Amino acid sequence: MKSREIFNLSLDAVILSLIYTAVGIIMSFALYYLFDQFNDEWRKRSLFFQVVDVTVEISILALSCFWTSIFISNRRAIFTVSARSETLLDNYSSTLFFLFAVFVFMDDLTHKLQYLHHQNLAPIFDKIFPKYGSIIDLSLSYNKK
Repeated sequence: MKSREIFNLSLDAVILSLIYTAVGIIMSFALYYLFDQFNDEWRKRSLFFQVVDVTVEISILALSCFWTSIFISNRRAIFTVSARSETLLDNYSSTLFFLFAVFVFMDDLTHKLQYLHHQNLAPIFDKIFPKYGSIIDLSLSYNKK
């Protein structure tokens, strides 16, 4: 790889990462304002409401990320680089920075999913899987020793 291509590739990486980050932040802000915050009021809602809320949020997030990445990936590099370098650049920028930026403000979704897990799935998993000990030292057990 020539020094000129390295320079162009580096410049493209910086610019595209900034663009992807901005788009991701805008998307995550929009989702943040569209859905209820995770708080005591949300916890008091019915399980049906909570599951639908999380399902719709994940669905919109998945569709938005997918179509935005398709739209963005169809662009060309800003500076001249080889086709191989352009593919590497696009994969790096879109995967790393776009996804990071989308999830920066998705704390409420994370807390909602954790809450649903702890309230509904953890009791079932606690009965099925041993919850004491470690697989590393082969001390797994259903009862505290």
